[in-house]
Amino acid sequence: MRLLGPMFWLELRANARRPRSFWLRTLYAGLLLVALCNVLAPELGRAGGRLPATSAARVAEPFFWAGSLVQLLTVLVLTPAVTAGTIAQEKERGTLEHLLTTDLGAAEILLGKLGARFVSMAVLLSAGLPVLGLAVWLGGVPIETLLAVLGLTAVMLLATGALSLWVSIHARRGREAVQVVYAVGLIVVLFPPVFARSPIPWPGGVVGATLRLVDQGLIRVNPLVWLLGSWQTGSPDWRDWAVVVAANGVLGLVLFVLAAWQLRRAALPQTPRISRWRHLPAFRLMRPRPGRRPMAWKEFFTDPPATGLERVVRAVVSAIGWGALLWMVWAFAVTVTTPAGNPRTPFRVFALLVGPSLVCIALLGVVVRAATCISSEREHKTWDALLLTPLGAGEIVWAKLLGCLFTVRRVWLLVALLWLLGGTSGQIGLGSVAGMLVLTVVLALCAATLGLLLSLRLRTSVQALAVALAISLFLSGGYLLLALPLLLPAGSGPPPWLLCPCVTFLLVGSMLLGVDNPPGAGQLLATCAGGGLLYGALWLVLLWIVRRRFDRWAGRSLVGGTYEPGVSSRQLGP
Repeated sequence: MRLLGPMFWLELRANARRPRSFWLRTLYAGLLLVALCNVLAPELGRAGGRLPATSAARVAEPFFWAGSLVQLLTVLVLTPAVTAGTIAQEKERGTLEHLLTTDLGAAEILLGKLGARFVSMAVLLSAGLPVLGLAVWLGGVPIETLLAVLGLTAVMLLATGALSLWVSIHARRGREAVQVVYAVGLIVVLFPPVFARSPIPWPGGVVGATLRLVDQGLIRVNPLVWLLGSWQTGSPDWRDWAVVVAANGVLGLVLFVLAAWQLRRAALPQTPRISRWRHLPAFRLMRPRPGRRPMAWKEFFTDPPATGLERVVRAVVSAIGWGALLWMVWAFAVTVTTPAGNPRTPFRVFALLVGPSLVCIALLGVVVRAATCISSEREHKTWDALLLTPLGAGEIVWAKLLGCLFTVRRVWLLVALLWLLGGTSGQIGLGSVAGMLVLTVVLALCAATLGLLLSLRLRTSVQALAVALAISLFLSGGYLLLALPLLLPAGSGPPPWLLCPCVTFLLVGSMLLGVDNPPGAGQLLATCAGGGLLYGALWLVLLWIVRRRFDRWAGRSLVGGTYEPGVSSRQLGP
């Protein structure tokens, strides 16, 4: 009991008393039920509505792997959301210094926080253990495979939690820590398999050989690749399983040791590095005076200078951005110098694979920033001071929305350059470029307004961020898991109206219309147009709600021509 210390029991009791634990368990059990329905729907369709007993083992195997995939994705998605803000939020509240003055050591503090969240996630995942055990009982999966999947899940839970803790130590805010962990997950987990299977040619020479080696190494230790490969072959490769478990386990241990070693050093106040070029005219253009729009200037130019890990993160992000830019230019140069006649040029393949991915990353950044833009002001005790100003609801809302879009400006520049090169060279149709521009603007405004609404209504940044990410996953295609087993007969495709709300389908479909002439182009165009109109109407509704209810939800009223904060919604009336 003394090994974990009082921090473990404090965090464990606090997590158990939060209502989100119940809702997360309910959501996870519902996802497993949806996975079961997706597996059983084709079998029931072929069997005429009745599943014979002889087919139980054949159905149990794909259901086991589908449930294991849902379990692993739950770990990779939820662990950063509940762990990445632990230390960063202590910094924001000003309680980390008080915590470090106690007799608790750095390792005991971090072990208590990580252990409490490990137990909470284990309790959450235990809701699906009987369902996975049912597949073993039906005879389709051996018990060794079940133990291997559970061991892999536990190792990935510890590794992801250790990464989240280490990032949280060096981050200034909780939302920044969550953004960094999700960005690292996308780069390390999803991008290497996509690049390995893409038809885009690799660069030659030492650079291409190094990139291939790094890509193969990341694929070798990728848990999703091992799980999907075992699902396809029907039997797990134990040597690959040992490599995945050992690599991620060692990584998690190293990150935890680094976090314990750097905790007290990172808690000390750091002096930001002031740019030596601030006296130049170019620097003044990058940071102008407030002018007539002080709220917009605050959202655009008042981020403090980077310190500690933020410099490293910005350097890594810049390297990735420059790499994507150079890859784009290289694909464009190869396409221009290649004789015409091949419809699938390297630039078109690059645009189809990377273009929607860049827009999705930008939308994710917009959602994260918007979901914490107001709740973080409450936590920093600056919200009441902002409400005392004569700024109206419309000016504050629009400044927040534009500030959220301005946060990911570098990603927007990459996307704009991709569209510019494709449109001017004829690789992407000009009409498709215009359509993608309108669709992207509508989706970005809708994402920012949704996050702003959640940040205004919910009390903490963690709650607003969790709900915003859940809605984003649902609209990115998660709702199809709920709808397909109920609406689709076996072997048929989804109806077009069902794909209109799917953000990823709209982005990929609009790009596909620009780089290729797919079969059913008219139906695809109608689906993308319907989705754009749907999200445009949703944005107008959300914007009307936010502007109409801003003063009431913010807790201020207009008294004698001036705004007064601190008035509850009950006192404001309907």
